[in-house]
Amino acid sequence: MVEVLALGVLAVAAASLNAAFAGRPAEPFHEVARLLTTQRRVPARADMLLARVGVISLPVAAALAALVVPFGDRAAVDTSIGVVWFNAMEVVAWASVWLAGWGVNSAFGLVGGYRFIAQGLAYELPHMFALITAALAAHSLDLRVIGDAQDGLWYAVWMPVAFAVYLMSALAMAFWGPFGHPVGDDLAGGAALELSGPDRVVFLAGRYGLLTVSAAVAVPLF
Repeated sequence: MVEVLALGVLAVAAASLNAAFAGRPAEPFHEVARLLTTQRRVPARADMLLARVGVISLPVAAALAALVVPFGDRAAVDTSIGVVWFNAMEVVAWASVWLAGWGVNSAFGLVGGYRFIAQGLAYELPHMFALITAALAAHSLDLRVIGDAQDGLWYAVWMPVAFAVYLMSALAMAFWGPFGHPVGDDLAGGAALELSGPDRVVFLAGRYGLLTVSAAVAVPLF
């Protein structure tokens, strides 16, 4: 529970920092207040059950991934396969975004969902290689053991290529920055186009959550 709450705080901090760099430090809070008081828009012939399953499962996947992130020598879930669990929750996000794009019955939304599937497939292999490189060096899939194995020298120093690959692929898995094509402006918002009101708040929270937990996992990994 502590890890999930920390993830939420860090996600809000990330949103605020992103807005601060754009010169609008209060924008995340204003936007959340606006969306929470906005009526949901339901497109014609939309399957909103599928869409909302996708929307809700996105932050849930990020929160579940956070359960294996160690804080010191402790993690919410005591497991020896933290690396596998973290990567599995990232894959759940593929289905989440695709369902959100498919369910709203929008061409742009559907293309955005398929874009994320294609992007995930393209970057999953190098992402897994980066994760396994750190795991092999520590002889463990436990994020706590991997972190402890770096007492002498950080893996980022003597595995700079794996570290760079992880940072790039983690951005792709969280569809941020140059990898934000699933919700790109060229698709008028893509998978998030038809999401409004609380649905959009939850979807965006999940997106910030994915970015935050990916950054958090980078600490014990490298």
